[in-house]
Amino acid sequence: MRCGVLHSLAIGLTGLHVSFASVCKPRSSDTPASGFSSIESATELATSSLTLSSDSSTSFTSTATDTISTEATTVVESASTLEVTATETATTEVATTETSIAETIVTSDTVSKSLDLPTTVEATTAVPSNTAVPLFRVTAQSGPTGGQNLLADRNGYSVLLYDNSEGDFSDAFFAVDPVTNYLMLDNKQPICGYFGDNNGLAYWVRCDTSPTIEQAKLTCQIPTSTGEVLECRVPEIICDNDCVPTGETWSFTYTNTWGLGRWSANLGPESQNGGYKTALIIEFLD
Repeated sequence: MRCGVLHSLAIGLTGLHVSFASVCKPRSSDTPASGFSSIESATELATSSLTLSSDSSTSFTSTATDTISTEATTVVESASTLEVTATETATTEVATTETSIAETIVTSDTVSKSLDLPTTVEATTAVPSNTAVPLFRVTAQSGPTGGQNLLADRNGYSVLLYDNSEGDFSDAFFAVDPVTNYLMLDNKQPICGYFGDNNGLAYWVRCDTSPTIEQAKLTCQIPTSTGEVLECRVPEIICDNDCVPTGETWSFTYTNTWGLGRWSANLGPESQNGGYKTALIIEFLD
């Protein structure tokens, strides 16, 4: 009954070009159903699409991985470079600092040694040495005072004479300063040549406390034994209106008159009309 109605309905709809498959007619197993074919095709397409999508993803993933790896490598290399550079810079700075410190230490040490030169300072300032040196007296070898000792008045007369008839004269004891070579009375007061009389000779006198233009200090060779001749010299000064050094040196010892009947010790040039040239013989004190 149901099949008949449907059959009639199908006939009635023929004019409308609509067809239906009969649900009552069994399907042939030899003819593939279009529905299944479409599903299979769709499945293959989906699978293919999925495969392509998977490949694309794989490719993308691989590319991304390479990129990341490269960037990471670059970062690591850059970091390594920065670390090395920083290390080198630090090393250089330390080396420079150590060098500067070493130079400072050497410079300080050099300055300290340069300043520790008391002998040089004394020589430069021409300060007589206080070192104990042997004292000696001198005796005229010949002339009117031959055999007589030279005398000194340590508180009154400044001139050195061979007699004590007037003033507080006694034996003059001498020493030659080992630093300045100045001839020193009692190893305390320097002896000078006095040019004020302008008679061609310089009198031996105790140097004034304040230097004067009429005086110049005697310098002598350091004697070593009794019996030696005392060898001294003094820069020549000519005193007319003013006293002017000539640049010459007098180194010969003389005896000359001083005042009335008194005799003095003098230095002069090799040739001199006045006075008596005589050597001074050294005698060291016991």
